[in-house]
Formats: sequence, structure tokens, C-alpha cells
Amino acid sequence: MYGVINLVRHYPARYVEKAAELAKANGVKTSKALRRMVENMVKETVWTFLLNSR
Repeated sequence: MYGVINLVRHYPARYVEKAAELAKANGVKTSKALRRMVENMVKETVWTFLLNSR
């Protein structure tokens, strides 16, 4: 539980909430997997922003 709470301290809540919804729907049970999902969402958003800002 603390792992999930700490995610909100490091990443925007919207990413954590979306990842939690996806994790629940797909049966993901570990906070480590949830953290990886959030990290990937953030990276994807950053790359999309950088590519579109050219």
C-alpha cells in the first residue's frame, strides 16, 4: 500500500489513477508492476510532447 501512496508523491495523480484502473482490469497485483506502468505512461507522454512540439 505504501508503494502506491509514494507513487503520487513522485508522479501526477492522473497517471497513478489511470495505471491503477488498468492494473485492476488486467489483474496486476504488485506495486512494482504498477510503478512500471506509471513510469511508462509518463515517458510516453513526454516523448509525445517532445515529438509534437517540433
